[in-house]
This record gives sequence, C-alpha cells and structure tokens, in this order.
Amino acid sequence: MKIGDRVKLRDIPENNRTWLKAYMNMIGRVMDYQARSDRKPPKHVRVSFIKGNPYEDLATWRVKQI
Repeated sequence: MKIGDRVKLRDIPENNRTWLKAYMNMIGRVMDYQARSDRKPPKHVRVSFIKGNPYEDLATWRVKQI
C-alpha cells in the first residue's frame, strides 16, 4: 500500500462499529502510513474520506486496496 492509493473498508464484523459505519461504502485515499521496521506493508494507514473527518487512522487489515 502506497501513499495516494485508493482504499475501501473491508466488509468484516470488526469494521461494523459506530465510528466506522459512515465510511463503509466510501472510497478513501491513503495520505500517510506508519512504516514497520520488520517488513512491508505498513501496519497503520491514515485514510482521507470525502465526508466528515478529514482522515481516520486505521490498521491495514481493516482496508482493502481498490
């Protein structure tokens, strides 16, 4: 996953939380990431969604690249 990639939340039960429900069907863009020292991909990414907050910090297992 790279900066600028388009991502969407995965359809998993862990993403069915109140603070993530608004983003379930939205496409976001990776703005930044936290690099892991041992290997890639990054462990956390900062995703910008069009609506609401300017960004959300999410674990990479919560999103999929589109």
